[in-house]
Amino acid sequence: MLASPTHGLALIPGACALAPSRRCRCKLSLLSSAQLSTLLLYCAATAYRPSPEWCDDYLHAVQGTLAGGGVNELVTHLALLNSLGVTPGAPWLDAWCSATRERLCLLLPSQLHQVLCCLASCGYTPGLPWLASAQGAVEHLAGAGLFEPSELLRCLVILDRMGSNLTALLPTVYAPSLGAAGLRSADPAVLAQLAWMLQSAPEPPPAAFLVEFVGAAQAALPSFSKAQLECMLSGLHAICLQLQQRRQLQAGGGAHRGEGLQAAAQLDAASPLGAAPGAGGGAAAAAATAGPVPALVSSFLLVAREWIV
Repeated sequence: MLASPTHGLALIPGACALAPSRRCRCKLSLLSSAQLSTLLLYCAATAYRPSPEWCDDYLHAVQGTLAGGGVNELVTHLALLNSLGVTPGAPWLDAWCSATRERLCLLLPSQLHQVLCCLASCGYTPGLPWLASAQGAVEHLAGAGLFEPSELLRCLVILDRMGSNLTALLPTVYAPSLGAAGLRSADPAVLAQLAWMLQSAPEPPPAAFLVEFVGAAQAALPSFSKAQLECMLSGLHAICLQLQQRRQLQAGGGAHRGEGLQAAAQLDAASPLGAAPGAGGGAAAAAATAGPVPALVSSFLLVAREWIV
């Protein structure tokens, strides 16, 4: 048995050279979690691809250490397996999620992003308790301003696809944390998914966020597939209707009306699209009469419709 991780590191080259042998595979169960991750790290660093039989035994050995392993080691295992193109089965991933669920709050934003990307690439959907814990960790880190906007955006999209309910917090908690840089660096698939998520939110997003979101979508317009563009149009149309309803309520809302008009004026001043065309479609005309916030959205709808036709 290896006495320490340092001792294990000294034997890594030999272990990898013997990786296809049954003798080496049987000894994997003798290694600690740290030693196993070091072994896989060497495989990844040297572009060595163990045999499928060896990988199966490796997964079996790691599964025996999951409950007692450190959360950083567990993340390393998952990330290295993903980098080697090894997809663990559902029982292994179930055990991994069970071991990490209570400790996701200890991860850095980049680690949490990496975990979600790895699970998504495995085609695996965690159970609701794990998703709730992951959402809580993302919410905490986003609220503290620790996420890179692009990483936060991808985390939200992955969680949404896995079935996590983000709609209530999306406009007020996550949207302000994304920022222009995160939106403009997002690929069309992510922007389309975000539009789909926003339309299910109980409240429309803040005006400043909507300006940046529509601007990013307009810049990416030539790269949208037809399906992505249809998703974007559906989401923006729903947001437009939400904003129209809000403005109708604000029209008789006293102080709230003043706040709504002020936000709309700020949106007009910052709009990358300008005012909606005076003619050219019922959507634009209806939005213009409802106010400048829906007009901004409808102007994108007109551009997108012309492009897709």
